[in-house]
Amino acid sequence: MFLSILFSVFLSIGLVTVKYNNDKFEAQKIKYETDIYDFYVEHRSSRDLEKIRENKDIQYLGLSAEYATIMKSGDDFATLLEANDNYILSNTKLESGRLPKNDNEIVAERWVLKNFGVQTSVGNDISLDLKVDGKINEKTFKLVGITKDNPSAQAGGAMSIYKK
Repeated sequence: MFLSILFSVFLSIGLVTVKYNNDKFEAQKIKYETDIYDFYVEHRSSRDLEKIRENKDIQYLGLSAEYATIMKSGDDFATLLEANDNYILSNTKLESGRLPKNDNEIVAERWVLKNFGVQTSVGNDISLDLKVDGKINEKTFKLVGITKDNPSAQAGGAMSIYKK
């Protein structure tokens, strides 16, 4: 009788452990294949954003806004996003360099830079043709960081470069 109770306890513990590890694996898989957002909102007013920032229950707040469309050979090529550090690091990890601190600094995934045909070295100046409000202007940025490739963005062909 004692052995059957002991066996039942060990079996129950084993099943709970397997279930817990499987759930952790599934959560990691989802984060890898998609994104890590708990929720996503668009087109919020400054007042709404301030309320969100003040909410103590929000641990990480990633903010981004489309700054411009990056043009290449007359076609839409990628998106230049203004983003805070939390947003950038929620999508990828820093591979080399640092995150942008100034308006003229950018960080990008290595595969985006390769598709753009630029040297993937931190410290390089990169000239981009930016389309803002229908007008195309060239602007030079300093590449201050390179991030690891985001598999979900890469699979979907969503090329983004981030600035402060």
